[in-house]
Amino acid sequence: MPRATSLLLAVSASLALLASATPSLAQVTDEPQTPPSASSRQQIRVAKLFGWQPLDDQNLLLWTGKEEVWQLSLSYGCDGLKRARAISVTTDRRHIKIGKDRVQLDDKRCTILALTLPDEKLKKRYSKARKGYVAELLPWPDAQETPALPPAANGSA
Repeated sequence: MPRATSLLLAVSASLALLASATPSLAQVTDEPQTPPSASSRQQIRVAKLFGWQPLDDQNLLLWTGKEEVWQLSLSYGCDGLKRARAISVTTDRRHIKIGKDRVQLDDKRCTILALTLPDEKLKKRYSKARKGYVAELLPWPDAQETPALPPAANGSA
């Protein structure tokens, strides 16, 4: 019997050691990740810009539709944003992407760090783009925009 008891203890100890070394089911399965905030995006699709409004030297509002506005947070060192009247925003295939695209003014290039919907207070305060503040899209030089085929080239007459 002592041999059976020691064997039982050895098996129990082995199982306990194995259980502590094996991740639990909760650790193995991916827990649902919190979705990103509905007000922030990694990228936005843009066909045309309708104007902009500087907030400070690191933040601006950019109208991508007559009533669609986004708050862009820029990298540090963008002093002069409040004095600028015209900006260019780089795009990759008509998408503005954080970390890649930039706002350019004069000789400064400011990386876009965040794209968020402005809060209601900002929307109410700045309901329209400021007059005389021009924003243009600037495709990346390496971006391959697909040109439309002329009618003869696509098989239709």
